[in-house]
Amino acid sequence: MASSDTQNGILSKAGDDIVLNKDANKGDEEAPLVGNGGDEQRDIAREQRSLWFVMRCATVASLGSILLGYDLGVISGVLPYIKKQFDLSPGEIASFSSALPFATTIGALMGGPISDRFGRRAPMIAAAVLFAIGALMIGLSPVQGGYPLMLMGRVVNGIAVGLKLQVSSVYIAEISPPQWRGLFVSFSEICINVGMLLAFVANTTLDQMDEMVGWRILMGMSAVPALILMIALVCMPESPRWLVANDRRDEAKAVLDAVLSSDAEAEACLAEITATVARKEIGTSVSELPGLFNKRTFVLGIGVAMAQQLSGVESLVVYIPTLCNTYGYTSQQNAVLLTVLFGIVKLIASVLGAVFADVYGRQPGNITGYMSIGLSCFGLSVALATFSVPGMYLCVLAYAAVFGATAGPLTWIILGEMFPLSYRSTGIAFAVIANRWTSGAMLFSFLSLADALTPPGVFGMYGVLCFVSAIFFVVCMKETKGETLEQIEADIMGK
Repeated sequence: MASSDTQNGILSKAGDDIVLNKDANKGDEEAPLVGNGGDEQRDIAREQRSLWFVMRCATVASLGSILLGYDLGVISGVLPYIKKQFDLSPGEIASFSSALPFATTIGALMGGPISDRFGRRAPMIAAAVLFAIGALMIGLSPVQGGYPLMLMGRVVNGIAVGLKLQVSSVYIAEISPPQWRGLFVSFSEICINVGMLLAFVANTTLDQMDEMVGWRILMGMSAVPALILMIALVCMPESPRWLVANDRRDEAKAVLDAVLSSDAEAEACLAEITATVARKEIGTSVSELPGLFNKRTFVLGIGVAMAQQLSGVESLVVYIPTLCNTYGYTSQQNAVLLTVLFGIVKLIASVLGAVFADVYGRQPGNITGYMSIGLSCFGLSVALATFSVPGMYLCVLAYAAVFGATAGPLTWIILGEMFPLSYRSTGIAFAVIANRWTSGAMLFSFLSLADALTPPGVFGMYGVLCFVSAIFFVVCMKETKGETLEQIEADIMGK
């Protein structure tokens, strides 16, 4: 971003409709108004512009989550075809399913230094490019000896997911006004559910396609939206907190003027960010990493990230068709229909959860959410044990509704706001690693546990873990609704 543009009040690379010009704003301020109605109308108009500006930024930053959701959803439909075409063993199937979450470690570790050095946008752009490459590697893998290339494609996609998850929640949290932060950070979870639903619907077409080609089309076609996302991200403004930390106050002020509803609010926020940055430099050196594990906030963040995946949500999504086929609970066609219904319910619930996250707060949603998810798991365990297909449908959809409205969006809201600026990128990186490794462990172990404990036993275990998570939130966490990131850092969460 050119310094001359900054001096003229221009917020570059943000699109023609969101360009700021301080001289133009100054002219507006000096224009005569008729009574107090003019002031009020101008304030309302600016608040609306700011809201739409942040909404566009949050939407673009969240679009990468559609790719993650699509990958999670489509894998449940294509696994039987991949298994048949490549004659895969159960171990190879488990490796293929869990390669992506395990590989996110690489992306998350890369994302922290990259985002601290080059800004929040750079890792998201890199993630879009990598996801396109990984999708093409899987879709174009040869029939003979193609499994290693597919597995490597999953690893590349995992690196992309790690980069994306590490940065997007931080970026959205740093650019959003406190009163709307919960809603906008939830956009990522909503986009995951959009992608998942699109994949579930796409899976219904597999029976009408050539079994040698259909799954390749579904896996490879995600390269197109990935490249479109890359172009959109280039037009995004940078995080104001990162700009302040890198001595680019004028640019940070321009962004704050765009995202906040008044000049006074923007000035106050800039001063607060400057004071926070002055206390400690942004970023964490390698020598400082061991010390982070002595920080309460850092450890709690890892616990929040793990709790989401200990509920078994991705095991349920990925293995519903396999579970139904292997144990004869219902037909393949009905299993695919159940995944579509799961996606619809979870998407609707995630939208409602995003809307109410800033109304009812984080704590009530997490505590009641994990308890309700646990009850759904117990109900599913009973339904599977008694081979009650209606009961299985009911419990799976109840699970989707509760998780979508609570643990799904609230996890990323909390992680995006709870870490101090000095190690926010590093904290998110390790939280993403914990989240994805927990997911990988759950996916990798599911089939083995189902053989050892039976499917009812596995979901009964998941129910117990959900109640443990609820106790964790009661004992260890606090409410952060409506507070600025600097206020949260100054409070006990920053200790």
